[in-house]
Amino acid sequence: MIPVYNQILTEDDAEAVSDVIKSQFVTHIGKETKELENTFEKDYDRRYALSCANGTAALHLALVGLNLAGKTIAVQACTFAAVAFAPAYLNCETVFIDVDKDTWNIDLWLLEQECKKQRIDAVIAAHNYGNPYDYDRLKELSERYKFFIIEDACEAFGSTYKTKRAGSLGDVSTFSFYGNKMITGGEGGMLLTDLEHVAIKAKLFRGQAQSRTRKFWHEDIGHNFRITNMQSALILSQLKRKEDVFQKARENMKAYRSNLISEYMMQKQVSGAQACWWMVSILHPENANFYEIAHEKLKENGFDSRPIFPPLPLMPPWHDDNKDKNFPVSEMLTNYGITLPSGPGLTDKNIMEICKIINEI
Repeated sequence: MIPVYNQILTEDDAEAVSDVIKSQFVTHIGKETKELENTFEKDYDRRYALSCANGTAALHLALVGLNLAGKTIAVQACTFAAVAFAPAYLNCETVFIDVDKDTWNIDLWLLEQECKKQRIDAVIAAHNYGNPYDYDRLKELSERYKFFIIEDACEAFGSTYKTKRAGSLGDVSTFSFYGNKMITGGEGGMLLTDLEHVAIKAKLFRGQAQSRTRKFWHEDIGHNFRITNMQSALILSQLKRKEDVFQKARENMKAYRSNLISEYMMQKQVSGAQACWWMVSILHPENANFYEIAHEKLKENGFDSRPIFPPLPLMPPWHDDNKDKNFPVSEMLTNYGITLPSGPGLTDKNIMEICKIINEI
């Protein structure tokens, strides 16, 4: 079965991890983890980069660092559930905003309407499937309504907005290095910020709130959100060929666009944005059972697939608070859409076969 994200792990990757094991420095304490953080500070022109266990932990630490426990956090209704888990961990009030029908990112007009109704303390905005949102407009709203921007760039490694990389835009920005991401450590995450107080507090809580001056003295209820040195080594190894990964993603998207019939719709980019096209997702606007049909057809031919993220507010943890609300675009995306196999291990032949199956539905 060809997976949804066909990752490539090389002998160089294996050797990098093996070298760490031989060094005996397998926890977060090691030169690879420090090098990884320094690399992200330099590449993203940020003052602070904190590695952590995963992308969800990075979002959690972002909220902790910004002192947002118990505050009101707006998130988009269609994206991976981590954006709503993190506020829940800190007993925040979560406000769900539907997504834009063209970009599939947070609908900034709807966000503004919500800001007019109530105080929003922060917005966690994800670049859905690696497609950057209109950051200039979001920044304008944040200045007008005084909320923090937490940029979830977990799916957007390699994306750009105008002259800046995704991951360099928010008050705090986060990355994931899960196994299906453009660059992977199996797991792992990164928090980026220019705010010293955020970095200090996030670092404290990442390491079980252990005092920097007194061993085994815990200043608060902390978390064990540290990455391992083995993961850092794997990520560093993959970073050496990131441009090849970016190029293959662009080629995959070009091949899909060239071979799918015109009935299918894809995400649109806002002016000045360039998506990394982490995943290729499509809609059939006239077939409400498209995912079920397409998924089975692809599976019969050896290809895995996924639905577009179901609406978060309709899921059990948040349903009762949102049962009287509507999220029509998010519901449409999951009913009419599908995420197709992507990743650097996908061949042109694979894409031709997938397109043939999809075009015949």
